[in-house]
This record gives sequence, C-alpha cells and structure tokens, in this order.
Amino acid sequence: MARIGLSHELTTPEQQVIAHLWPIGMYTGLAFGAKLALELANRPVAEAYRTTIRGLARPEGLCDELVARLGGDLGLHDRIRHQQAQIGSILSWGAPVLLT
Repeated sequence: MARIGLSHELTTPEQQVIAHLWPIGMYTGLAFGAKLALELANRPVAEAYRTTIRGLARPEGLCDELVARLGGDLGLHDRIRHQQAQIGSILSWGAPVLLT
C-alpha cells in the first residue's frame, strides 16, 4: 500500500516522502514548505514533520516566525498574513503525510 503513487516510485527504500493526501490551498502549501524547510535544517525528519504540523494547526504566530527566520524581503509575510483561516483549517494541516 505504501508503494502506491508516483513519488514513492521515484524514491529508494532509504528515502522518505512527505506529501498531501488531498489538494490544499496555495498559501497553506507555501507556509507548509517554508516551515518544513526551516525545521529540516535543524531536526530529524519525523520531528521536523511534527513541528511543522503543529505550527500550521496554530497559525497565529507562524507568519511572524517565518519572517523572523527567513527575513522579510521574500514577500512571504504579505502572501500569508491574511490566510490564517485557510492555513489553520484541519483540511489544510490534516492533509500532509510522512511516508517511510
């Protein structure tokens, strides 16, 4: 069952895949990718994944955290600051899955 899907067919058994079970909004994808990348730089994959999901589930401080850690010149703040309802929805933060 875990080998179903294009992403798993393109990886080796030593690699992991983080994907979404259903389509999510583009701002949620942006926030998820930015937060996950920052977490992966400092934590093991499973811990980075959990921390990212927790951040999306409580988006109030997520935007400020991303700007503080990435810098404000990327325009990230302008893109996601008014999207807390989309990002914080269980339909968004409940979609990612870590496949090993």
